[in-house]
Amino acid sequence: MEKLSDKTRIHAFLQRMLDKRALLTVFINGHEEPYSSAIIEVGEDNFIIDELKPEAGNKFLEENPVVQLKAQLDGISIKFDAKINEFGMENNVAFYLLAIPDEIDYHQRRQAVRVRLSAAHPLPVSFNASNEESFDGVIDDISTGGIRARFKKSLSKTLENGLHLNCSFLLPPDNKQTLNCDLVVRVIKHDKDQFGASFLGGEFIDMPKPLERQLQRSIMSLQRASRQKDNI
Repeated sequence: MEKLSDKTRIHAFLQRMLDKRALLTVFINGHEEPYSSAIIEVGEDNFIIDELKPEAGNKFLEENPVVQLKAQLDGISIKFDAKINEFGMENNVAFYLLAIPDEIDYHQRRQAVRVRLSAAHPLPVSFNASNEESFDGVIDDISTGGIRARFKKSLSKTLENGLHLNCSFLLPPDNKQTLNCDLVVRVIKHDKDQFGASFLGGEFIDMPKPLERQLQRSIMSLQRASRQKDNI
């Protein structure tokens, strides 16, 4: 993680996040639960973010306006602390004005290798939401950055991009150890008829280093097995 204090580059990062509708993960001081938002306007000295999801975060934000913001943009992880300067409301939707930060932490990650799993040996995965809803599917492909899961039926309408879920699955290829971690939903796809298979793409967040290393070893094993199969 590197420090960036060049105002022009920081402003450019925020503008790119606006242009690409990049998801913001918001942590409110004193609360462990992450919330989701997005930048909706960038000015010369400040920027505006949309209301928080889940909605309970908006009330907590009024009580404590100190936040930490995280985002992913073109393989770059961005993190910085901020304070809400103004609270606003338009058409019963809240928005928040923040000063452009003097400094941000950023880290450019290598593109994660993604491995597709065999349909002949499905790997079950379970997702759990904060409202206690659960969703069971199978993993289509996996990387150290996230997974793509397939479901036999349409997913609940409560699932949406930016939602934080807990996911649990057995680490391949031996499927003996359970990996339990958090992810943020990035993509949801339904068949056109809305009654067929559904797909969910998620990005792992705040995975502890020991778990990340275990996952990396599993992916390397899957890669070796795939190469050996191709060489037969």
